[in-house]
Amino acid sequence: MTSAFTHTHSWTLPAPPDAVFRALTDPVELTQWFAEHAQIEPRAGGVYRFWGRHTIGTPPQDEARQTITRFQPNTELAYIWPINDVDTIVTMTLAPDTKGTTLSITHHVSGDLSLPRQGESLDDYWRLAMANLSMHLDGKPVIMPDFFDPTRS
Repeated sequence: MTSAFTHTHSWTLPAPPDAVFRALTDPVELTQWFAEHAQIEPRAGGVYRFWGRHTIGTPPQDEARQTITRFQPNTELAYIWPINDVDTIVTMTLAPDTKGTTLSITHHVSGDLSLPRQGESLDDYWRLAMANLSMHLDGKPVIMPDFFDPTRS
């Protein structure tokens, strides 16, 4: 079954755009709120690899092939994110806000992610990730999900 949908949502985060962008693009920070492992080349065409048990689809390191398509410091980050062998496109835009930063995410999916209720699953994933990012920026502990499939070798 092939389906296409786009998830969009915006969050207000308690930090200025430079701190939010750093949390999105620094591998050490990314592993504190989003992924078990991360490797980033901060430029368009660079890798934006994240993998491990905290990543939906739980790709192993050798299958993590996310790639940055747009990189505008403190303003925009876009990348291709394969989830269960389906290339998806994530675009994040940042704008200053009186309370910190408004982060808007558009996640476009063209295909079957092999997830139950894939639209709702992706929405839940982003809501947890953004709650984690907000807590991380506020210096508070986060809840990292474990998507590891024990049947995978």
